[in-house]
Amino acid sequence: MSLSFLQPRVDRLGSDGRMEVVMQPGALGRLRPPVLLLGRDLCSYALFDPGALPRSQQRRAALIYAQVNGPYLETGSLVLPTGKSLGVWWWDLARVREAMIARYGRLRPVIRPESLAVHRGIGWRILSIARGYEAQLWDGETLKVSSWRKGRFDDRAWSDITRLHSAGEETPGTPPPPQVLPVNIDGQAFGLSSVEISRDQALVLGAGVLATAALATALYLLGTVFSLNAETRTLSRQTLEIVAATPNVAVGSGRAEDARLAAFQAVARETNPLTAAGAAISAAALYDLSPTALDAESGTLSMTLPPAAGEQLDELVAELEGSGYFADIRPRLEPTTRNLIIEMTVIGDQAPAGSE
Repeated sequence: MSLSFLQPRVDRLGSDGRMEVVMQPGALGRLRPPVLLLGRDLCSYALFDPGALPRSQQRRAALIYAQVNGPYLETGSLVLPTGKSLGVWWWDLARVREAMIARYGRLRPVIRPESLAVHRGIGWRILSIARGYEAQLWDGETLKVSSWRKGRFDDRAWSDITRLHSAGEETPGTPPPPQVLPVNIDGQAFGLSSVEISRDQALVLGAGVLATAALATALYLLGTVFSLNAETRTLSRQTLEIVAATPNVAVGSGRAEDARLAAFQAVARETNPLTAAGAAISAAALYDLSPTALDAESGTLSMTLPPAAGEQLDELVAELEGSGYFADIRPRLEPTTRNLIIEMTVIGDQAPAGSE
C-alpha cells in the first residue's frame, strides 16, 4: 500500500549541476528529510556478495569494501540490501557537495541513485534516463549489474557487457529497446528507514500511523458487521427453506424433528468464507507469513502473500491441501510486485477449524 502522506520531498541532481523537483512532500512527509536522487552518470555500482559471512557481519564487510574501493578522490557511498546480497553505490562527493549545500544548507538529505527510484526489473533491461542509458541485470530481487553509458547500447557494447556479466542467465542477442519508467514512490529510494527519523519526527509520524490504524480498524469492524448481517440473512433463508421442506407428520412421531435436525447439521457443516479465510491464515502463519490481501468469493478463496513466500511455496501448498479445506490450489506470481497469489477452491463440507 502506498502511503502518499508519508512521501518526502524528492529532488534530482544531474551531472550538469542542475537541481530539479521530482515530487512535492505529503502531509507528514514534510517531517522527513528530503530525498536527493543523483543522476546515474554521477554514480558507480557494484554487487557485494557476502558469501558465507554471518548475517551480523555482512553489512560491516560491505561498508569496508565500499570505503576501500571508492573510485573517486572524494567518494560518497551507500550500502543497501538487494535480494540476499548487498549493493554498493559510490558517487563523486566533490561534485555533489556544493549543489547539496546550495539547496539544503545544513539540512542533510537522504541520497539515493536515481536507479532506485523505479520498480525492479526482470532479467536484462535498458533504461533511458537523463543524459544517458543504463543496462541492468536483475535476478529476482537482486540487482546484479548496473552499467551506464552516455550513448545508446549498440550491438558491440551490448555484447561486451553481457559477455562480461552473464553467468548462465538468458541474454538477448541484441540490445532490448530502452525503457522510460516513471518514478515509483514504492521504490527502494523512498523507503522509510529509522536512521532518517528524529525522535520528534517519530512521535508525529507515530501519531499519524496510529490514527490511520484506528480508522482502518473501524472500517474493518464495520465490514465485519455487514458480513455477519449478510450471513445471518442467509441462515434465516436456509432455515425457512428447511422448515418448508420438512414433511408435515403427526406430533410425537419424531420424524419431522429428525429431518430438521439433519438439515440443520448440513448447514452447520457448510464451510463459510470466514472459516476458509481463517484456515488459510493459520496455514500461512506456520511459516511466519502474513497475507497482504484475502478475497473470498462463493466457493473460492484468493490469498496474496509477500515475495518471500515463494521460497516456501511447496510446504505452504502441502499445508493448505492437508488442512482439508481447499482443493485445486493454483499459485502464481504477480509480475509487477512479485507477490505470491494463491487461488484455491473451498471444499464445502468442513467444520470450522479447531472444532470437534
